Amino acid sequence: MIFGRKRDWLTFDYYDLSGDKAAWRYTALDDDVEIELRRAGFVPLGVVKAELRAHKQTRLTTQVWVTEDGRVVTNGPLELATLFEDGTIVKTSMRPPRAIFTRERWVLRMHPNDRHPHAFVEGSLEKRLAAHLETVARFEKESRVVPIASMSEYFAVRLRDAELRIARHNPQHVISLWTTSIVSLAVGFLPVIWRARKLGPHKHAFVPHLLATLQLTTLFFLALFIVALPLRALMVTWISPWIVRLRPGPPPRPAADWIELAREIPSGTLKK
Repeated sequence: MIFGRKRDWLTFDYYDLSGDKAAWRYTALDDDVEIELRRAGFVPLGVVKAELRAHKQTRLTTQVWVTEDGRVVTNGPLELATLFEDGTIVKTSMRPPRAIFTRERWVLRMHPNDRHPHAFVEGSLEKRLAAHLETVARFEKESRVVPIASMSEYFAVRLRDAELRIARHNPQHVISLWTTSIVSLAVGFLPVIWRARKLGPHKHAFVPHLLATLQLTTLFFLALFIVALPLRALMVTWISPWIVRLRPGPPPRPAADWIELAREIPSGTLKK
């Protein structure tokens, strides 16, 4: 729709289900969650369905709530967002468990020039909202908040999120792939070279030569396996997100541009 077919596995297509009563019933929140949202000053705004473009069966349907003054929007009490006229988006999420947070802080946090600060706060929704509004107040010195009056403003936030996510994915993948390949091959050849020097030449003996070749091949793939898998995991979850974060993504555009794009998002029903 907006980002092209080559990145279908990263792109979600959005649908506005706010006019579908069945969608509201399907996404009904637990009583304690709804009470918490209303106590914090949130009211229902609409219902959104997100479908992974490459696999339509992968979808998420959820309610969207907004504060009465339109300054903060959430599609669940875990993440809060505020949109500014200059394209800045301030986000505050519930801090995940320590093991997950240690990794996700590099994956989710953006370059300062992206104008997309993402904070993590422990505690209740009221505590996260208070911390979020403090951050919003700092950015209000540079730009004005865009009130979330319709689903178009909410979708503007989602589209900017998608732009940054897609822009970061390809460099992360390239860095992980090439670093893993080069280091793994280098480490894989080290025991091969060491063992080859120990074996010595087998110019006139076919069987010893064949056995030596098999031994060297086994050593190579064993070293490759031992190094490649842990290194790949380390690159994907830690190093490459940190490296990519050193460079800014696509520059932010005015909120009005994203809202105009968001108006292209179609309405739908729960069954379609």
